[in-house]
Amino acid sequence: MKELTLDELAGNIDTADLGKWYYNTVTGEFEFVAEDGYEDYDEGDHERFENDRFIPLPSKYDLNDYEIMEDFSVSMDDPAKRNILLTAIGGKGAFRLFRHSIEKLGAEDEWYAFKNAAYREIAREWCVKHGLKYSETK
Repeated sequence: MKELTLDELAGNIDTADLGKWYYNTVTGEFEFVAEDGYEDYDEGDHERFENDRFIPLPSKYDLNDYEIMEDFSVSMDDPAKRNILLTAIGGKGAFRLFRHSIEKLGAEDEWYAFKNAAYREIAREWCVKHGLKYSETK
C-alpha cells in the first residue's frame, strides 16, 4: 500500500462539501462519491463503500470551518485586521463576509496557507486514528 501524503488528504478533505471521499485500504487509492444534488450523484454509490475495506475521510459535517476562520482571525497580528475579520464572522452571512474581508485586506495567501495547515492537521489526526502511515510532503 502506498504511503499517504498529508497534502493529498488535505486536498480531498477540502472538497468534502461536494461529496464523500473514501480511502481504499486494499489499493491505497481514494474514491469519490458525489452528494445528492450534484450531477454525478447515484443513490446506490454509497452502499458499495459500506465495508471494512473503505475508510471514509472526514466529511463536511466533521469539519468546523467556522472555528478555522475564527482561529485565523485571532492569529492576525494587526489589531485592525483582526477586528475586521472577527466582525465579519460575528453574524449572518459569516462565510461570505469573511471571504469578502479576506479579499479586501489582501490576505488571501495567508488565509489559504492557514486553512491548508488546519486541513493537514485534520488529515494527520485521521491517519493516526486509523493507524495509517503518512508523509508530510509528496
